[in-house]
Amino acid sequence: MATLRDILRKIGAVKKTRQITKAMNMVAAAKLRNTQGRMESFTPYATKFAEVLGHLASRLEPDVHPLLVKRDEIKNVELLHFSADRGLCGAFNTHLISQAEKWVREQEALGRQCSLTLVGKKGKDYFTKRD
Repeated sequence: MATLRDILRKIGAVKKTRQITKAMNMVAAAKLRNTQGRMESFTPYATKFAEVLGHLASRLEPDVHPLLVKRDEIKNVELLHFSADRGLCGAFNTHLISQAEKWVREQEALGRQCSLTLVGKKGKDYFTKRD
């Protein structure tokens, strides 16, 4: 049976854990507000960019550039793979890598030649060790 001292020690540990959790929650909330503010300040830029891009696309004729013409047969495909340079982002890199591998398998099953352009240390490290 637990003594009074053990119970008081556990109560103290729970209070300290609660205090740490509350501080972490406050830090996360501050970071979230900061990120939301940055996203809101980016919105006018993104809106104007979409407007300019739509304006340019509406003025182009489909036969102007060969890359804008739909192809009947696709032989080669390229995947531009972005990953983080460091960890500390949970399963982000693992998920990106697994999705890239899945996409490559699907394209190869369709008989297409796949190539990867890798941006980010984690993706580069994984795919260079794999091959």
